[in-house]
Amino acid sequence: MAAKRIAIACQGGGINAAFTWGVLRTILAEKAARDAGGDGEPFDICGLSGTSAGALCAFMTWYGFADKGGQAGSPEAAIAALDHLWETFAARTPAEIAFNAMAVGMLRAQSRGLPAARVSPYNAAMDMVMSRLDRFGLRPEFYDFGALMEASAPDFEAIDQATAAPRLLIGAVEVLSGNFVAFDSAAEPGSRRGISLAAVRASGTLPEVRKAEQIDGVTCIDGVCRDGYLS
Repeated sequence: MAAKRIAIACQGGGINAAFTWGVLRTILAEKAARDAGGDGEPFDICGLSGTSAGALCAFMTWYGFADKGGQAGSPEAAIAALDHLWETFAARTPAEIAFNAMAVGMLRAQSRGLPAARVSPYNAAMDMVMSRLDRFGLRPEFYDFGALMEASAPDFEAIDQATAAPRLLIGAVEVLSGNFVAFDSAAEPGSRRGISLAAVRASGTLPEVRKAEQIDGVTCIDGVCRDGYLS
């Protein structure tokens, strides 16, 4: 009898996706146990999808399953990839812990209706502050989404998306048109709609913190494709 096939949609919502991390770890550990002959019927994960922070969870799970230059993937490798992402992103240094406490305090004040400062990554002063955070003891992986993705998926280029399983879908929004865009690991090789670190960055971008990601040719209207600015 064929193994049951399941697809997993990963919820986003900022740091709430850490809950998704925990759920995925449980599913992956159960799959590993059943594959090894434990109680319960084996099952295959045939698809993963996510948007925003959920895209990070879906991507890292897919990354762990993927064969990277002869290095076979597995549920255990997917768990390790997820753990690495979230543990790298966690506040570690005293400066990061203080920065995190300040951000939490601002969000709580805002939720109570108190006035809060509006920030924008397109503001020159904000851009200058973000570019110098490392001087205050913050790791780039903590405050820069691009650095986090590079550190979490160092062997991404070794993945053959045409043969990688499960299938991965990443959602984002093209900010100029408002159109939804789906990046797909099953896209034609070389397609701009295939999975890329830029696509994951675009999906996970917080508009208040990071500028929209520019990806060439992802927005097409009447057969004319142009650069897309995604978030």
